Amino acid sequence: MRILVCLMLSLFLAAPLAAQEDAVRALAIKAREGDAEAIAALEKAAESGDADAAFYAGDLYLRGRARAPSPERAIDWFKRAAEKGHVAAMHALGVVYERAPAPLRDPVQALEWYRRGAERNFARSQTNLGFFLQQGRAVTADLKAAREWYEKAAAQGEPRAKFLLGMLYLDGLGVERDDAHAVELIKDAAEHGDPDAQYRLAVLTGTGRGVARDEVAAIELARKAALQGQADAQYYLAEAFASGSAGLPKDEREALRWLLRAAEQEHAEAQFALVVVYGEGRGVRRNPTEALNWLQRAAGNGHAQAIDLLAGLRSRPAPAPQ
Repeated sequence: MRILVCLMLSLFLAAPLAAQEDAVRALAIKAREGDAEAIAALEKAAESGDADAAFYAGDLYLRGRARAPSPERAIDWFKRAAEKGHVAAMHALGVVYERAPAPLRDPVQALEWYRRGAERNFARSQTNLGFFLQQGRAVTADLKAAREWYEKAAAQGEPRAKFLLGMLYLDGLGVERDDAHAVELIKDAAEHGDPDAQYRLAVLTGTGRGVARDEVAAIELARKAALQGQADAQYYLAEAFASGSAGLPKDEREALRWLLRAAEQEHAEAQFALVVVYGEGRGVRRNPTEALNWLQRAAGNGHAQAIDLLAGLRSRPAPAPQ
C-alpha cells in the first residue's frame, strides 16, 4: 500500500513538473525565433532559478540566436543550470570550454564538465570524455578508460561513440584488431548520420576492407558526409572527380568545387592540391597569386611538401632589376 501511495504521489508531482518543462521549452522556441517577449520571459524565469530556462538562455547566447553571440554569457547561464543538476548544461559547459576561442578555451574545465555529465549517464558527455582520455587531452591518455566510456555511450545508441569505438577496433588501439566488429559499429554510426563514420565507411567500402568493395557505394557515402561539411570526404570527392574514378566522369570544375570547400576548412592536402590547380590552370585560369596564397596556408597547416616548397621560394635570390 505504501509503495502504491508513493508511486501515485510521484506521478502527481511529475505531471506539473513535466508541464513546466514543456512551457519553458515552448518559450525557448519562441525566443530562438527572436520573440522579444519570450526572450524577456525566458531570462526572467532563469533569474528566478529555473534550471531549464537558464540552460536555454545559455543556448541563446552560445548560438547567437536572438542575442549577440557571447560565450561568456553562455557560460554564466549554463553554470547556473549545471549547479542545479542540469546534465545537458554540464555537457554544454564542456563544449564551450573545449571549443571557445582563447582566453575562454580551457581543456581542464572541459574535461571536468564532461566527466560530471558522463557520471550522470549523459551519452554525449561520455563520448567526449572518452575522446579526451584517448587523446590524452588535459589528462594522461588511457585507452582502456576511453573504451569503457565509449561502450557506455554506445549502449545508449550514441552514434559518435559507436564510430569512435569502431575506430579503436579498426586500428587495434587498446583492443585486438577486429575489422568485422569495427565495420559493424562504424556502419551503425553512419546510418544514424555521423559524417565521420560515413566518410570512414566510404574509405572501407572503396578499398574492400571488412566489407565488400563497391566504389559506387563509397562515393555515395562520401557525398553524404561531404554535404554535412566533412572535409576529408570533400577531398575524397575532389580526387575522384579529378581522376574520373569510381564511376564518376572526369570533371575538373567539380573537383575544384570540392577542393575549395575542404580547403576553406583548413584541410592541408586540399590546400596543397589548389597550389597545383591554380599554378597549372587545371579547370580554372592560371593564377600564381592564388597558388601562392594556398601554398602559404598549406604550409601553415603543417603540410611537409608545402613547407619545403615555400622555403625554396623564399631562398631564391630576388630578380635583378631590368
